[in-house]
Amino acid sequence: MKRSELLDTLLWLVWDETELIMVDVESDHPKPDNYPYVARKITSPWSSSSESERYEEAEGGVKVVVTSQPTLTLSLTVYSDKKDDALDSADELLKALKRNYMQLSERGIVLANFEPMTDRTVFGDITYEHRIGFDIQIRIEDEYSYTVEAIDTVISNEEAIGE
Repeated sequence: MKRSELLDTLLWLVWDETELIMVDVESDHPKPDNYPYVARKITSPWSSSSESERYEEAEGGVKVVVTSQPTLTLSLTVYSDKKDDALDSADELLKALKRNYMQLSERGIVLANFEPMTDRTVFGDITYEHRIGFDIQIRIEDEYSYTVEAIDTVISNEEAIGE
């Protein structure tokens, strides 16, 4: 699964469940005009996992299919001008994700671990921008394949074997 597919799936789930707009924290796009909203950032894009291989017959050789479930860490932060709104929205977001665990699993997105919610508030020019967030470790299904061509002939000591 591509990360863009993962993020699109979560974006629509968050909107459907909470009506919170989700934005990329590192995007050049302007922030939403209205609070509260959710900012996302992949803080650990890929943590390797064990791989398994299966072999399939292919024309002219063998197709090797490699599957794994790498883990990534996604940080979600609710921004608001009011502390209570930030807390309530972050709580609603967390519950929405947990409520949809099975639906996401069926799409190859496993919410493996939720880190504790933390206060990420910062002081702006003259006011506070309240930020409450948490991180999630997510396992996704990944697969790639390649074909190993069959060896039809081996030459040993100038003698062809296998013709």
